[in-house]
Amino acid sequence: NKVTNARGDGIYAGESNTKLIIAQQTIDNQSGTFAALLAANYRVQGDGITPCPIPTTESVICYGGWYLPSANELTLLHSNLQRQGITTFAPDYYWSSTEYNVGEAWIQNFSTGQFISSGKSSTLGHVRAVSRF
Repeated sequence: NKVTNARGDGIYAGESNTKLIIAQQTIDNQSGTFAALLAANYRVQGDGITPCPIPTTESVICYGGWYLPSANELTLLHSNLQRQGITTFAPDYYWSSTEYNVGEAWIQNFSTGQFISSGKSSTLGHVRAVSRF
């Protein structure tokens, strides 16, 4: 329950939100498992689909630069990819990087498109990393 000031909600705002969240959450503990850190640590192989093996070998080229999307970016994913049938998402909640208050962040239901605030320590919801392009 740390204030991260991750309130950005536009295109690419998720990138700065992710950095703010990680900086605040790891200031006194360099480890942890939380949505922003999972997104930032995600690496994909050259095909753009296959996650990189952990640990990565020298023969595998991996690409990073992923982040937890802002609430607005999640809306764009939902309306432009999910609803158009371009890709599928679980009919469940997905975390945004946009903070609601000290203890909650916005999550979006990919069945209905509805946003709700949820406790940051909640295990409700999936993480969908995005990359700047």
